[in-house]
Amino acid sequence: MFFTRLAGYLRRQTIRIPAGETLVPINGALRFPFAPLPFLDSDDMKAILSNSYEIITCEFLRHRLTQGGIMLDVGSNVGYIVAWGASAAGTEGEVHLFDPLQECALRLERLIELNPNYRFILNRLAVGDIEGQLELNVDIDGRSRQASFIQSDSKTIVRSVDIVRLDTYIQSHFGDPSRIQVLKIDVESYEFVVLRGL
Repeated sequence: MFFTRLAGYLRRQTIRIPAGETLVPINGALRFPFAPLPFLDSDDMKAILSNSYEIITCEFLRHRLTQGGIMLDVGSNVGYIVAWGASAAGTEGEVHLFDPLQECALRLERLIELNPNYRFILNRLAVGDIEGQLELNVDIDGRSRQASFIQSDSKTIVRSVDIVRLDTYIQSHFGDPSRIQVLKIDVESYEFVVLRGL
């Protein structure tokens, strides 16, 4: 894995960040709509453009998800990890996306639009250990990575978002939960609460 990460680092050094949308091929099959965003730093953007962002996670998905498999992605953000999951699960698989932020949902909708043969299920929902609504603290500068149910020191605005428990969602969508091969959770220090609702 060291050499894979090193190769990714070297690829990033030669990348220029385009001003507009660029389609990045994922795993030779799927198109990811990259666009410069205020909550991505330049290293993250170069990593996405060179397919070297979160290399270990993407390699795990490529080897763990099988054709026709199902992935749940809680905290989908702009969808780069989702795209790798979908490419591994193939057109017969499913990826269920969870993100309550409008800024992220727009990017996820673009990913879905560009890849109509893949089965994405977009849920504009937060996930936790209750059902209903909850107050989400969102960074006022529009950095979606700074959105959290945990109060932070940064300047935030509060948005009310719908929230669901994963156990309820799984019971209503899957006859057999063992069909789910991967559950990825990245929700800014709220991971334990998500697991408590499972």
